[in-house]
Amino acid sequence: MVALKQVTAPLNGIWGRQDIYAQPNLKRIGEIFRDQDASAIFNIIDGAGHWVMYEQSAIFDATLTEIIEQRGGS
Repeated sequence: MVALKQVTAPLNGIWGRQDIYAQPNLKRIGEIFRDQDASAIFNIIDGAGHWVMYEQSAIFDATLTEIIEQRGGS
């Protein structure tokens, strides 16, 4: 987590609910992101694991687009 404290860019996350590498700490990961960046958006997508962008690509793409728009990206 030391490296994460050095990040100055907006921090956001999209995770698959069944990501075995994030269990049992999925909720805590979101908290860590928000501790680092109070405006961080952390989304959890059902029906996906570690490869959420592949397993639920349409939902991932829509979620990513929404995050970019909300955080002022283009």
